[in-house]
Amino acid sequence: MGGKGNHFVKIIHLLILLQFLDSYIAMPLCTDSRAPLTTRSRLQFCPYNGTSCCNNTDDLSLKQQFESMNISEPSCASLLKSILCARCDPFSAELFRVDTVPRDLPVLYNESICFAGSPVTLNNTPNPTPPNGMCLEKIGNGTYLNMVAHPDGSGRAFFSNQQGKIFLATIPKQGSGGILEIDESDPFLDITDEVQFDTQFGMLGIAFHPKFAENGRFFASFNCDKAKWAECAGRCACNSDVDCDPSKIGPDNGDPYNFAQNKKSLLGKIMRFDVDNMPSAAEVGQLGLWGNYSIPKDNPYTIDKDLQKEIWALGLRNPWRCSFDSARPSYFICADTGQDVYEEVDLITKQGNYGWRVFEGPYPYTPAQSPGGNSSVGPINPIFPVLGYNHSEVNTNEGSASITGGYFYRSMTDPCMYGRYLFADLYADAIWSGAENPINSGKFTSNKVSFNCARDSPVSCTFTPGSSLPALSYIFSFGEDNDKDVYLLTNSGVYRIVRPSRCNYTCSKQNASSVASPGPAAGPAPSEASLLRDSFGILLVQLHSIKATPFITLSMSMSDLEKDR
Repeated sequence: MGGKGNHFVKIIHLLILLQFLDSYIAMPLCTDSRAPLTTRSRLQFCPYNGTSCCNNTDDLSLKQQFESMNISEPSCASLLKSILCARCDPFSAELFRVDTVPRDLPVLYNESICFAGSPVTLNNTPNPTPPNGMCLEKIGNGTYLNMVAHPDGSGRAFFSNQQGKIFLATIPKQGSGGILEIDESDPFLDITDEVQFDTQFGMLGIAFHPKFAENGRFFASFNCDKAKWAECAGRCACNSDVDCDPSKIGPDNGDPYNFAQNKKSLLGKIMRFDVDNMPSAAEVGQLGLWGNYSIPKDNPYTIDKDLQKEIWALGLRNPWRCSFDSARPSYFICADTGQDVYEEVDLITKQGNYGWRVFEGPYPYTPAQSPGGNSSVGPINPIFPVLGYNHSEVNTNEGSASITGGYFYRSMTDPCMYGRYLFADLYADAIWSGAENPINSGKFTSNKVSFNCARDSPVSCTFTPGSSLPALSYIFSFGEDNDKDVYLLTNSGVYRIVRPSRCNYTCSKQNASSVASPGPAAGPAPSEASLLRDSFGILLVQLHSIKATPFITLSMSMSDLEKDR
């Protein structure tokens, strides 16, 4: 592909719009939205060691601030020291926040933590009992790659396929026995003429502006071919420091040029853009931007001058599906496809380095060839996966696997699944649920979940020969509607998680009279929330194994289409 000059391809596996921060933070997180550091030496002043939001320089600064107060009374001095040092606590983002305005003093108690002047600790609780099983109903036969709930809060959702069509569908109520109402002969949008469709290429992401109800803006990311569409153009995501040569961007071979760790390359990164403050055409060229966006002023480049300004996090290999926890928007989680051994799930934070290609999941990785050089372990301070699985656990005969990221389950349709992160393997014979323990700790355990299809499924399920498992074929993606019910988008159709009792699974928390989750409040549904307090942007996941140069992110308005759809 890289040898054909008229092919312009860039794969963007995620396009998620951000809005302002919800009031809930939780998990180990610093006040600047970074993950806590692993300290290599003991702090001399503050009692935080192992992991901390302070380095030795910060610790010295706090000590000097304390000494300048010249406090003689011991109990008062001890109290003020604990307040100053709370900035170093791994949960400092939670201690120093109130809605969108940072606090000057740490909070003493809230729904998540209690601060008593010493490092925050979370109570250990018994590991929650895994769900007995996951019950599915099939509501449609179509094959789709994306599902996005309509921002108006209704029971509608957008579905898109890889070829380049977006459809507007009506979702049946839980327990109604209805099917997905979707007319594939009348797409909401058809850009198949612009999309380059192949096994790995096509329309891979759609997203809606958080203020869609007012401005009607939405976005699509896809691969394109300049021979078919003259506006498909771009430039290489490298510079002279990287020795940019499109011939080097070819077959994967374990990222031999180490792009994922190269701070001057956008490959293997998550990027954060501001799409509301548009630069002029001249500014786009002067700033070296990829398109019509600006850079949020609190992106990590302000901390690390070596980073390209768009970069939010680095060290990713091939992410496939990321999502925010709707109950805790600081939990931005991505599934990252492995190379040879391990599939991983990462909690993404500002300036986080997720290890590839120094590590594949928790394991050291050595590429077969490395003409681009190697990165040493020490300086990258890798953040290891919170969940994952070895290739040997699935598809044993072939030894291959490919993770599909999902959602934190926040519907009460299956109360035994509530709060668990769901993810799967592409090959459709394995689904996992991840449980966090203690709550808000960022520490997870996972269990493989058995699943079945309800006998009263609106669309009849087919079953794998010689097995009681429904024949899902491939699990391409997950979806979530405005009621927080979760869907599986598979090669054999669209499935929805339903009450466990419909598959004869037991759940001690299930209320027999409960059919569905409470409906959303009137007005627009909450959009995915930002990790940051004061800026709006887009997060894009960029693969390291790109095969040609530019990307297309199509920004459209409802005014460009029929508004009465």
